[in-house]
Amino acid sequence: MELKKLIEFLSQVFCFKDVDDDVLAKLCSTLKYSLSSFSSGEKIYTPSEFSESVGFVVSGECTVERIKSGGTPIPLNTLFKYDSFGILAVFSCDEKFPTSVKAKKKSEVLFLSRDEMIRLVKSDPQIALNIINFMSGRISFLNDKISTFSADSVEQKLAKEIYRIYLAEHDVHFSLNCKRTAEIINSGRASLYRAIAELEAKNLIKFENKKINILNLEGLERIAK
Repeated sequence: MELKKLIEFLSQVFCFKDVDDDVLAKLCSTLKYSLSSFSSGEKIYTPSEFSESVGFVVSGECTVERIKSGGTPIPLNTLFKYDSFGILAVFSCDEKFPTSVKAKKKSEVLFLSRDEMIRLVKSDPQIALNIINFMSGRISFLNDKISTFSADSVEQKLAKEIYRIYLAEHDVHFSLNCKRTAEIINSGRASLYRAIAELEAKNLIKFENKKINILNLEGLERIAK
């Protein structure tokens, strides 16, 4: 990758946020990285096959999944350009990668090794702070997912997911992809629609034209918790 393009790309990823332009340019000039391409459906990382590197999506789209004991994948997140994976594994002592990452579409990924990430942390306090903030956010995200999976009913799982989206979007009106949501809360489409109807019957939400409108935020929060 040309140096100019490398600087432009890395300036948009989390660990270089608010880093001085001159500092970033200097770091990029000596940066050791690798670029890899993956075809649609190809595995990038699995719990047993991964490298001690952080991946940054340069192009395409990737999915993060956790595989249940029976082999069924549970989708956790979708990664787009500038998103990353592997940061928690790089800075932990675990010998296994916690999830699976695969290319949903043809994708290109830039990898920075553990040693290179440590060098970056030591080079600039802002980078260290960005990584700490990012890891804190990922832990909160995973805790929210665990809370959703541990809910007693599909209705409660849906309420948790809708409330999570509200916190992320800062808006009571947003689009809801039913197929994607059913996968996230690990339910069938029919069960999801019944749960939507139950929340509507309680006047907590309104679902129309593939959009959710939260009518009673406090009531939805009570069910979600």
